[in-house]
Amino acid sequence: PPRFTIAGATNGINGAPNLPAGKLMGIFKMISTVLGDNFPETCQKVIVFPFPMVGRIFWGLAKLFIDPKTAQKFEFLSGSTKRHAEPHRDFWKWVSQDQCVKGWLGPLEERKEAQKTRK
Repeated sequence: PPRFTIAGATNGINGAPNLPAGKLMGIFKMISTVLGDNFPETCQKVIVFPFPMVGRIFWGLAKLFIDPKTAQKFEFLSGSTKRHAEPHRDFWKWVSQDQCVKGWLGPLEERKEAQKTRK
């Protein structure tokens, strides 16, 4: 079956809901549960960035209580919290740049305009 990676940017993006990292964890947990119950091998990696150091410390403790195969699917990367900042360089270990639309972390208004010009 096809496999996919979920990437969650926690830095601000103009025009997006911009949920804080803590709230994204609940969403990722729900996605992981649904996929694990129904499609256990389809999720290749869940990447959250930028993720604060304290969160990475908590993750280090929490993953001791999670199945090791599941825990290794999660990556929490450091990086700039500035709006529209590029992901940490380690992000590209798991995601090919040609899989990301140019400006994918830019303001939604700019992406909508770019889509109109491509049509």
